[in-house]
Amino acid sequence: MRIDVHGHIGELPGRPAPTGEDLAEYVKAVGVERLLVSNLDAAGNGGPDCEEADANHALLERCRGVAHLVPLYWCRVGRSDSHPYALAGALALEPFAGAVFAPGTSGISPDDRIMEPYLTALERAGRPAFFLTSREPPGRPQPVYVAARRHPGIPFVMCNAATDTHWHEALEVMRRSREQHGAQLYLATGQASPDDVHATVAAVGAEHIVFGSDALRFGADHAPRIQRFLSELAAKLSADAFGRVVSGNARRILRMPLPAPAPRPAAAPVGG
Repeated sequence: MRIDVHGHIGELPGRPAPTGEDLAEYVKAVGVERLLVSNLDAAGNGGPDCEEADANHALLERCRGVAHLVPLYWCRVGRSDSHPYALAGALALEPFAGAVFAPGTSGISPDDRIMEPYLTALERAGRPAFFLTSREPPGRPQPVYVAARRHPGIPFVMCNAATDTHWHEALEVMRRSREQHGAQLYLATGQASPDDVHATVAAVGAEHIVFGSDALRFGADHAPRIQRFLSELAAKLSADAFGRVVSGNARRILRMPLPAPAPRPAAAPVGG
């Protein structure tokens, strides 16, 4: 079964928030065992300016009792409602599999010193950091690589590289990381073409590429698009490389099996 490391429960421009049924249909259609989701968009619980704690609480409630959903903690670094101690506590007490950072939204570069206590919290918890990279500073891949070299104990996963047209820049830092052996750097497939992923595997190996579809970016069309992508990718890669990309690498960085989400509380008896 596959692991998709990049999903959302909130809205994106022009696309409504996916329902639980939408996400369940996607994972069933594509053969996904676990879908990592964040509430980066913070929809449905106060709108796009929802407090960090409220957004992450809403995510936990959404994932509670749903075996295929795995929560990632959303960090709003640089805001008064965000604190590394809150992240550390959440990682210790709740089933968060890692944390998501959006440098383009926060304006905080991944290699900024303000990031250090957040990354230290992840390192102590043994959890990965996910960065939504972009073609504009401060979200470019190079600062992610710098931060990853400072924290070699943390897997750093770059998402959105293909969506935001900087895949080749991300590939270049992947090459440097492989040559210098100083970081655990991973690249999520996003909306890269099967040819791009195949070329990347040929350049840096399959060991640091992970499947991440940005679910459900394409709404009702997301599952058929990803099915086609995976079918074409399987035809281009060896069985071993394909298995690493769609499952094996994610299992390693997430230290599977993951902690199970707490079950939903039983409904109170009527009249009780």
